[in-house]
Amino acid sequence: MANWAGRFFRKSKGGAVLPALGALLIVALLQLVGVPQLERLGLLLFDGYQRAVPRPYEDAPVRIVDIDDESIRRLGQWPWPRTDIADLTRRLGDAGAASIAYDIVFSEPDRTSPGRIAARLQRTNGNSPTLAALRALPD
Repeated sequence: MANWAGRFFRKSKGGAVLPALGALLIVALLQLVGVPQLERLGLLLFDGYQRAVPRPYEDAPVRIVDIDDESIRRLGQWPWPRTDIADLTRRLGDAGAASIAYDIVFSEPDRTSPGRIAARLQRTNGNSPTLAALRALPD
């Protein structure tokens, strides 16, 4: 029996590989072209796999910190001072965040930075000890 199987696979090896390669090439071409029916068939097949053997749920190590109405009520109008953003970043790092990303554009200078406050104070108050102290602070 083993001899028969060996001869069968040897004889039909070239005959079975070429049609399989041809079918694979056709499917790859259809995938490349973007045939909607083939894409739908692939999605249905994936759905079937998920129903048959679903992946176990794993908690993703991602947390989203949302700036919502409650945050604005507590911390004030947006944009917040950069010192508050720096404090938030420090607290997230202390809580174990490996990476922190902000989906925010910081396009203008911080209007509450010591340098900007010092410039405003100089226009109205001239030279004062407070002005000198503000200029000594990092921006």
